[in-house]
Amino acid sequence: MADQDGLFSRLNPNYSADNLGEVFRTLRLTILRELGGGDSMEQLLRPVPTATWRDFAGAAPYTATPTATATSTNTPTPTLTYTPTPTNTATPRPTRTRTPTDKPDDPPPPPPTKTPTITVTPSITPSPTPADTVAPTISSGILNPAPGSTPLPECNPTITVLGLHVTDAKPSYGMQLVKLFYKIPPHTSGIVPSDPMTLVSGGAKDGGWDALYDGLMPFVIETGWASSEDFTVELSARVIDMGGNTTDLPLGTYKMMKSCAD
Repeated sequence: MADQDGLFSRLNPNYSADNLGEVFRTLRLTILRELGGGDSMEQLLRPVPTATWRDFAGAAPYTATPTATATSTNTPTPTLTYTPTPTNTATPRPTRTRTPTDKPDDPPPPPPTKTPTITVTPSITPSPTPADTVAPTISSGILNPAPGSTPLPECNPTITVLGLHVTDAKPSYGMQLVKLFYKIPPHTSGIVPSDPMTLVSGGAKDGGWDALYDGLMPFVIETGWASSEDFTVELSARVIDMGGNTTDLPLGTYKMMKSCAD
């Protein structure tokens, strides 16, 4: 086909797909040369005041008109930034170290004060009134073993006395001593007492005294004499009331083997 008006491109065909941008650029330059010639080409490539053409028909491009640019007068106000205030933190107290100091000497003790001597006068217990001037009486109780003329089979028997009856006429304030005792005449001059007898019943009665006593009397025969025959032991009771009145009552005589004295 003949080239009509020189519109056909004289570029060799290139069907490669590697660089399409280069193809379009070459095509654009070729069209511009054919349309404008050499000088026109240089003019087209020169920079113009406008950024773009108005169209492809040759219309003059729009002329850029400078416009006033508004200048901002507002100065940015810095924004307050909140800074947290540190809270009070408890600080440990420093440990105090006590420095040892010399202990002052103790002051001398004050001189002793003279303490007055207090003389205590012993109290005198007044005698009860009316005074007890009558001695008590004793009635024999029950003795075991009973007194007799037959020697006892042992040298150290214990005699039991039950129901020893003690009375005291009024005014009586009671008994201060109730005991048994024995003696061995003529070999001993003294007496051998027992433990205090036990009050088992009775006591103060109608201003006087009426009571029963029990007790034990062991015979402890002391040797030291020679006897050619059996000897006797006398058993008695002794009572002393609160007025100091004393009464002795023989209870019986016991026969002892002569061998008990050897």
